[in-house]
Amino acid sequence: MSLPQKHNKAPEDPAKNRGYMQYADMAFRMGIIILIGAFAGKKLDEWLAFKRPFMTILFSLLSVAGALYVVLKDLIKKP
Repeated sequence: MSLPQKHNKAPEDPAKNRGYMQYADMAFRMGIIILIGAFAGKKLDEWLAFKRPFMTILFSLLSVAGALYVVLKDLIKKP
């Protein structure tokens, strides 16, 4: 009976993984910024007792714009 052979894989290129991690970090930061904006808008709507979610919509849109600004700034800065 023969033992299973181990396949020797070549180590992955760390530069390739670094690129993936940079984009994953950008997506994570965008999500966090948008969630914080929506949460703040929802709390303001509750505190100000609006009948419609004006602040939630406003803060969500502002946070999307802010998240896009942060990501585009990082993309332009990095070659």
